[in-house]
Amino acid sequence: MKAVNLLIGGVSDFTLSDVAALGAWSVGGGLARAAWGGFLRAAEGLAQGRFDGFEGAAAGGELNLVFSEGV
Repeated sequence: MKAVNLLIGGVSDFTLSDVAALGAWSVGGGLARAAWGGFLRAAEGLAQGRFDGFEGAAAGGELNLVFSEGV
């Protein structure tokens, strides 16, 4: 069997289980790009005088839990 390197950096019909069954996978900078996308949408809303770009933002308590327990 040959090694497989499958970079998933956007929306995909594959599931994590699908690509893990291939033996290797990577999201590369996908998580960082998703975070920056949220930042840019929120910043654009602020520039237009709105706060709706904060919708769906992680709560402070949720972030504290993740960073304190390494979830």
